[in-house]
Amino acid sequence: MKTVVRIYTFTDAWLIQLADGILVLIVRDGGELTPRGVTAAKKDNLQALRDAFAGTKPDDYYIAIVTIKTEEKDAARSALTKAIRTIFVAAENVFGTDNGHYRSFGDAALSKLSDEEMIRNSRLAISTAGENLAKLADEGITQAILDEAKTLADNFDKAVDSQLTAQRDRDLATEDRIVKGNNLYKAIVKICNTGKDIWYETNESKYNDYVIYNTPTGEPEPTGKGNIRGTVTNPDNEPVEGVVCKVLNTEIVVETDEFGEYEADNVPVGDQAMEFTHPDYETYKDDVVSVFENQETINDIEMVPLEVPAPPEP
Repeated sequence: MKTVVRIYTFTDAWLIQLADGILVLIVRDGGELTPRGVTAAKKDNLQALRDAFAGTKPDDYYIAIVTIKTEEKDAARSALTKAIRTIFVAAENVFGTDNGHYRSFGDAALSKLSDEEMIRNSRLAISTAGENLAKLADEGITQAILDEAKTLADNFDKAVDSQLTAQRDRDLATEDRIVKGNNLYKAIVKICNTGKDIWYETNESKYNDYVIYNTPTGEPEPTGKGNIRGTVTNPDNEPVEGVVCKVLNTEIVVETDEFGEYEADNVPVGDQAMEFTHPDYETYKDDVVSVFENQETINDIEMVPLEVPAPPEP
């Protein structure tokens, strides 16, 4: 059987808060999102997924129930152990311990028995004591004592079942909560992917509204690194392809694409120096490019073409 695993690492409370934030964004940015498929129906679906997940009970609730049932089971076992130990003491006094009569009562090492073994062993001791009631009478064993022991065995049996049921309920509830949480997270991710695509390189603020940090805190984790991206153009505002972009004093080297765009990832935080070179342009050096942790620095530059010597006069 495949184990259900959470696909998000932050808390359930943060997932609900994240969903609430995205629902607000859908209303705010409906004009741009609707043509891209984020319709009112998808908003309603997200709301329904959010409400279904929020309606699940937290694990602490089920842990508390399991704890209560475990305490009840332990108390029932303690009471039963005391009654069965009395039977074994009486049997030892009557038969001794090194013979078949005594061993027919079962295992006297009650503390070493599992709960299931304790139930079976207790019923055996009670039944055998009933068969030898006349011999055990002088040790104070009566039918009333055996009846009480049987009641205690029944109570313990039920307490064990109740504990197992509570544990099973917790497992099922945990799996149900994980499934609902994963479904909610997947729906959020799809909407956020659309939002990021709409505002990629057009509105940095709105783009960041749709960024999800799948970290334990829901916030960017400290990395000591950031990114630099930008566009290289010429004086006519045309993109320059093939510019070699170096972050000096590091091994980071990238080139601009056909749109003149470049992106340098995992740049150490702090003020960095960059150098831009191209065979047809003057080398450009930027001495201070500020890089911040888990943030993207925009660094657009303009390069000046090299002067082409005039052809000699004939």
